[in-house]
Amino acid sequence: MTEPGTGVGQAYPTPAQPSAQATAVTAGYFALFLTLGIAAALVGPTLPELAAHTHSQLSAISIIFSTRALGGLVGSFRGGRLYDHLPGHRVIAVMLLVMGTAIVLVPALHELWLMATLLFLVGIAEGVLHVGGNTLVLWVQRRNAASYLNGLHLFFGIGAFIGPALIALLLAVGAGISGAYWSVAILALPVALYLLRWPSPTPAAGGQAGATAPLNVRLLALFCLFFFLYVGSEISFSSWIYTYAVTQQLATLTTAAYLTSVFWGTVTLGRLASISLTLRWRPRRILLIDLLGALASILLILLGGSSVAVWVGTAGFGLSVASVFPTTMALAGRRMPVSGRATGWFFVGSSLGGMLLPWLIGQLFEPLGAQAMIGVIMVGLTGALVVLAVLARYPVRVPVPDTTQVTVEP
Repeated sequence: MTEPGTGVGQAYPTPAQPSAQATAVTAGYFALFLTLGIAAALVGPTLPELAAHTHSQLSAISIIFSTRALGGLVGSFRGGRLYDHLPGHRVIAVMLLVMGTAIVLVPALHELWLMATLLFLVGIAEGVLHVGGNTLVLWVQRRNAASYLNGLHLFFGIGAFIGPALIALLLAVGAGISGAYWSVAILALPVALYLLRWPSPTPAAGGQAGATAPLNVRLLALFCLFFFLYVGSEISFSSWIYTYAVTQQLATLTTAAYLTSVFWGTVTLGRLASISLTLRWRPRRILLIDLLGALASILLILLGGSSVAVWVGTAGFGLSVASVFPTTMALAGRRMPVSGRATGWFFVGSSLGGMLLPWLIGQLFEPLGAQAMIGVIMVGLTGALVVLAVLARYPVRVPVPDTTQVTVEP
């Protein structure tokens, strides 16, 4: 066994009941995603203040969504390979340090291009951290991966729920956006120190089997497209629902911040409920219900035209999309081997969606009106349904009971 924090890593045991060490390490990954959730919800509620800070219009300030997502794309593309060759916990610690430092500096800048550059660095760190969290959970909790993946994203939702409420509280007591950004940066430090105490996991057979396994390129591309459409739609909603509600005079500046919290709160509840659902229903059935529910919710916001419709639609959208990401990972595990490299490509698709769709909304918001947000999200969700129908035609892969193969169990 490698001494904690000193070696490249170890292959964690995979008995029916996880070891105490595996449980402790997984708790660290949950704390990591709690922090990432808070960071993800940070920009949306502070977007008008950041625009005023840089003397920018909404169409211009929306570039920060694109640069952050572009950074996530770069981090995701390289992230899987980093964890294949370097101690994963050290990679996580370095990326948390980069993310925290950049976040602290964001509200201190008055030039939009400098702010966009810093958020690009934040995106790189987040991309590497997201790939690492998902991949390392697969390596540590191999036999119960689906449940732990849902738990991982549950904690992300908890963090994203806390984030806007924390910002609203800090603004109310006069701390300003600098106080909010400092708070998120400080949270990253104990997570990094905790994970450095434990040896970094590797694939059970030590090594590079996951990195060299052949991939079905067409199937991989379909999953990447699905992640592009779904993640782009979800990030667009969470990033723009605040501005949409304020622009349509359906919420005040304060209540709109809590509206964002309601979205992430219902995401959290949905992920908690989905842990039991994954044991009863097939992934593709869950995904079909999720996407149809999200479409119905966004239609309610469009057609309702009232503050009640916005609140109910936001809650419904959050509940509907809650389990999409981890359930898609589970579906991928039923169709193909899920290695660190494959996980990296999934996040490439996610980052592209998170980069392009919110940016597109920013370009259309002022010339076409706030309803442009609804239209872009509806197109994204409809496209995801079409891709899901194509994926359903692929046969279920029969998992090979080989410890070198990382598989998400249904």
